[in-house]
Amino acid sequence: LVEDIAFAVVLSLSVMLYSTSVYLIAKLFFTQCTALVRTRTLCYVCVQLWLYIGVSILVLVREPTPFVGGYIALHTVVFSLKIHSYYATNLLMFLETKAMHKTLPNPNNLASIPALKNEGAKQLNNDSVLGFPHNLTWSNFAFFMFVAPSLVYETKYPRTSVVRVSYIAIYSAQIIAIVFIQYFLLSQFLIPTITHPSGSFVFDVMRLAMPSIFIWLFGFYGFFHCGLNTWAEITRFADRQFYREWFNATTLDSFWNKWNVPVHEWCLRHIFVESQAKYKVSKANAALATFLLSAVLHEYIFALAFRTLRPAMFAGMLAQVPFIYVLRKLGKHGERRGNLVVWINLFFGHPLIEILYLREYYETHDRLSLCRA
Repeated sequence: LVEDIAFAVVLSLSVMLYSTSVYLIAKLFFTQCTALVRTRTLCYVCVQLWLYIGVSILVLVREPTPFVGGYIALHTVVFSLKIHSYYATNLLMFLETKAMHKTLPNPNNLASIPALKNEGAKQLNNDSVLGFPHNLTWSNFAFFMFVAPSLVYETKYPRTSVVRVSYIAIYSAQIIAIVFIQYFLLSQFLIPTITHPSGSFVFDVMRLAMPSIFIWLFGFYGFFHCGLNTWAEITRFADRQFYREWFNATTLDSFWNKWNVPVHEWCLRHIFVESQAKYKVSKANAALATFLLSAVLHEYIFALAFRTLRPAMFAGMLAQVPFIYVLRKLGKHGERRGNLVVWINLFFGHPLIEILYLREYYETHDRLSLCRA
């Protein structure tokens, strides 16, 4: 286990270092109006492909514990999304800048152009009116990529003036308590049910429903409320709407929009809006593309964690699309029956995933903390 943790730390740092390649691409292609569009696109695609291929090969060869493998996969996905947001947002501002300054005597030299005053090029900091391309600095890139608890790139983020030590201490203590509670629920209720099936699939799902939902709720509170707010306080990051009132959602699409705001904002900008603006797809197809990418990334995380390709997560995420339309009919805004259906989905969705993945894993492994059988 200690070797797995060391492997995770080294690989995580390597992914962070590798992510700087998109900064080099931005500096190379976005400061001059070059015509190397295909080269620019090819470089970016290669960066993303090699990120997933390289990490996947290393994890499959090393065979770490599912917790470590899942963490590495999640870490890789987070930096992949950040890489895309940095590249896509700067590309948009680059194209807008180029279009607005075609009449200049030397339009190829973007570095000499004053900051744009439009929605695409915001201020770099509170004391400056600099925007694109003056935002293409190492400090600006590093803050977004390595510090900011956000998946969506902006040239400027709101900041707080002080760091409250008591605030950090309270939430840190809660995180520690949550880890112990989750370990207790996992070892005393979830794992015994997985390793000693009753013979009835339905009965096992019912036995897992209660501990699973508590593990998920504690995990949600520990990460989205305590963890992200603690990190935001340390880094003085002021935009802290990491989730909204998902627990009151009366439709499934409302739940997905509210429970994970950082991912929702990334999907909204870079899939839903961009696909309609650039490729002229319909709203329905844009929504389908959003769930399709989400399904692929969810399956990637589980496949790398358990080293098995069982597309249960992929199918489960895509199944949300027809469920959304059904729940829209059953639960209109403000109706309790819609909220009840959302909670039923949470109660029984997690046990199904646990049985499908964990039970197969325990057929060849004795414990989650062991790397091999």
